[in-house]
Amino acid sequence: MAIDLSLMGELVRRAATELADIRYLRPLLRDIIAKDERVLEIGAGDAPLFQKGSHENYKVLDYYSTEEIARHFEVDYGIERAKFANFAAVDFVCKDGALSRAVAGATFDVVYSSHAVEHQPCLVRHLQEIEKILAPDAVVVMIVPDKEHTFDALRQLSTTGDVLYAFHSGGEKPRGAEVFEFYARHININPDRKVLAHEAFAFSNSLFDAYDKFKQSIAADPAYFDIHNWAFTPNSFVLIVLELYLLGLTRLFPQIISGVNGNEFMCVMNVQNPPQAEELPALNEFRLQLCRELSFS
Repeated sequence: MAIDLSLMGELVRRAATELADIRYLRPLLRDIIAKDERVLEIGAGDAPLFQKGSHENYKVLDYYSTEEIARHFEVDYGIERAKFANFAAVDFVCKDGALSRAVAGATFDVVYSSHAVEHQPCLVRHLQEIEKILAPDAVVVMIVPDKEHTFDALRQLSTTGDVLYAFHSGGEKPRGAEVFEFYARHININPDRKVLAHEAFAFSNSLFDAYDKFKQSIAADPAYFDIHNWAFTPNSFVLIVLELYLLGLTRLFPQIISGVNGNEFMCVMNVQNPPQAEELPALNEFRLQLCRELSFS
């Protein structure tokens, strides 16, 4: 097993009871991932889990190349290249979602992503592609923004139906409803705590700007928007993955889910065999429990 799940359970317990600091989970992950493990980080950006050289088998995959990232931050955010010391060089560029092709057949003991899964235009395909690059007994660790603690606070939660529609509609870019919802509901604060109804926040974009981006996203040659396609809470994320597992669309199964820390939560998954008939009642009861909590809490 690439990560000792008993240690992961301890990590989640400590994270849930000792602190709400978004920086807390990562040092613990660094401590329990062995230095010889083959680790792939998806979308490391300026906060990579490891520095190149500390783990000899650590690789980074991103939508953009290292040069494209540097240019993007210079143009859009005015950040000079000299300040890119924390950026991890990109080893694999993947613009079409085909992770297995991008890594050219390599497999990994740990696939890690932080604030990346919500950007994927097709969540089903993303999970399926991750499965293809996992070594035996590999573990997937995702740190995911909780929508109630971010600029997505006004958005409705994504559902399995939304995810299935994206899967069966095809396409490699964010399109339509997700683009509109992201820009139309985006607010101008992004705290590391739950957004409260009485706070003095405002929309970041005009309704007309959101509609214009919607139209660009459904054009014959759609524009690419780097957005949060999906809005999750811990329970909603687990429910979606569980239902995709029950439908046979992924073999990844959520083993551990943390509470919210700062503005994010962590989910640990590994590959499981398809559910057996005798397991279905318990899995469906778990599904019902999640739906109850999402609907009535």
